[in-house]
Amino acid sequence: MHFYELKIDLSLKNKIHFQSSPKALGKLIATAFINSGYEFHNENKIKNYVFSNLEIRANKGWYSENNFFRFRSFDKELILKLSNSFFTYEDNIFKINSLSSKVIYQKPIKLLETSNPVFVTVSKNRFWTFQEDGDIMKYIKLLHQNALRKSKFVESIETDESFIEYMEFLNKKPFTFKYKTTKFFGFKLKIYPKSDEISQKLAFITAGMGIGEKNNSVGGGFCKVAFRREE
Repeated sequence: MHFYELKIDLSLKNKIHFQSSPKALGKLIATAFINSGYEFHNENKIKNYVFSNLEIRANKGWYSENNFFRFRSFDKELILKLSNSFFTYEDNIFKINSLSSKVIYQKPIKLLETSNPVFVTVSKNRFWTFQEDGDIMKYIKLLHQNALRKSKFVESIETDESFIEYMEFLNKKPFTFKYKTTKFFGFKLKIYPKSDEISQKLAFITAGMGIGEKNNSVGGGFCKVAFRREE
């Protein structure tokens, strides 16, 4: 099992706040797909990709210079379509400077640490937070169910046993992202997956497609992956 990762280097024509940049990157990607002939982003269902936020740290909350972000998918055709479209892409915020790609193969995962907040809805436009819900076991169950749905893009998995051994919240107050007329509330997490084969597969699938929801609209749940060292 493996997924593909693009690293997209770009210039910013105008400064942008870190709360608004995920929406702008999502629009950049959606427009690039339209230009390549793909229009599946309009479909209200899970898509086979996730992207990071701009990765060079913002200055007092604002991005204003050269930067880069990452895009991941298990679908090689998506990677090729996006790459070809990005070569000619430019809008009023971003100018693409260069692309690089690599293939990431499955290996035992020790830790998934999210660089973008994880979003989980408990009802329409209502996000899981300690104040809104507070049931952590329910939260873990929703993350697991989301991973199972994503597995159908790669290798359909059915199991009631959560792939998560234990989990750590990295913030108590939720991060807020703005998207259209809705505010998304989410948390950054450290997730330690179980070591059995099925759990490791689900962990790798979430590494390639994001943990939780809103992966393709604002890059929700994009994570850094720490693989186990070989003995």
